Amino acid sequence: MPLRSLMSLDAISVTLFSIITLVVLLSIRLPLYIILVVVPLASSLLYGGGSFLSVVVKKTLLSGSTWGLVLNVFSVSWLVSLYSSLLIVDRLGKELSKALKSNFLTLTIVPGVIGLLPVAGGALMSAPIVDSVGEQAGLSKLKRNIVNMWYRHIFVYIYPLSPIIILTSSLFNINMARLIVDQLPLAALMFVLGLPIVGLKWSASKGSSNVKLLLKDLSPIITAVFLSFTLTPIDKHVPIDRLSMTIAVIIGALVFILVEKAPLSVIKSSFKDKRIWELSLISLEVMLYRFMFTLMNLEPLIDLMNRSSIPSNLVVLSLTVLFSFV
Repeated sequence: MPLRSLMSLDAISVTLFSIITLVVLLSIRLPLYIILVVVPLASSLLYGGGSFLSVVVKKTLLSGSTWGLVLNVFSVSWLVSLYSSLLIVDRLGKELSKALKSNFLTLTIVPGVIGLLPVAGGALMSAPIVDSVGEQAGLSKLKRNIVNMWYRHIFVYIYPLSPIIILTSSLFNINMARLIVDQLPLAALMFVLGLPIVGLKWSASKGSSNVKLLLKDLSPIITAVFLSFTLTPIDKHVPIDRLSMTIAVIIGALVFILVEKAPLSVIKSSFKDKRIWELSLISLEVMLYRFMFTLMNLEPLIDLMNRSSIPSNLVVLSLTVLFSFV
């Protein structure tokens, strides 16, 4: 049975408090790593006092799922930081644009490939390529901007190193390969829905690519993705969830250091990237939030949803849409 205190609130009240507080703090633009520690700690105290909070914290820190997620996010963020520190992302986009030999493929593929590395300003890196090629294809400025943002996010649904995929797989304990397969129709649908804007003109793009340079820049990502699947048997023998992915991404980062001849100063500075530590902290706090709800008695909330005329799926969808705006 979940721990409760005599002066505690029920699950319905705490859930409402949690959602409202989260929305308010997000709307005033507090850093996410602050919000995601304040909300679950305050909600846990309101639900069951200090005793309940201590159990939530203990469960979170002793969980293999928690540290699996933290290590996954840390390693992916480090690889992204390495790419960003040597300005490889911009070069990768330009070489890929030349290699595709088609304006259509450039407009639909390059933003997505740049999106595989969620660096700050990533949309700005692919924008000049899309802008130039889109102008040749006769697209208006508005359409070029839409194409850049739209196709940048397609691979997010099926890319195993995507923070969204990693987080969803960890929070809901879903096999990553199964999750990616289930997401394929959604990614395909999103690709098709953007076609009326792009058009279907297959005119050739100008310039020739340096294939060796392109393969060199892509090799760390290819290595990490390939190993993230082939090393999965390791996970059956270790207490930390999805450790195989962490190992795969670290190997990918080492490949990057070798092929790009990254100097020691760049490697050291990559660890000073505050985004690595903020995202790792956020992943820990998300698991704290998850365990808070796992340990709560949610029967009153479930009963309320069952008695209401509003479908539970609609409630979940509405919350997702709500948080996307704040």
